[in-house]
Amino acid sequence: MNTSPRFRPSPWTRPGRSARPSHAAPPRPSVESVKSAVDWLALYTQELGPLKGHGPWRAAVCPFHSDGHPSLRVNVEHGGHCCMACEARGDGVRFLMERDGLTFNEALDRLKEYSA
Repeated sequence: MNTSPRFRPSPWTRPGRSARPSHAAPPRPSVESVKSAVDWLALYTQELGPLKGHGPWRAAVCPFHSDGHPSLRVNVEHGGHCCMACEARGDGVRFLMERDGLTFNEALDRLKEYSA
């Protein structure tokens, strides 16, 4: 076996050593697993106040423009939203990012608070 520095095996692949250094961050859950665990009704009710209507599509006052009418349609089964006035649309992650000025990872962490 050649032991020159160029051909040394990686210290992380030697037998008896873990494949990942102990100081590495644990893996993050996937975006879809976080989204599938969210209680969308609780998220939008907490963030927007009481929602009007029944069934999967509910209405609320849109926080993205100044209007007193419930023009924001929220799907509480899939987490999507769409405003009929200003055409703001997206999912719960995008809602939190745009409304609160969060980054994608910050919005995902915030979504975890609403896990069912």
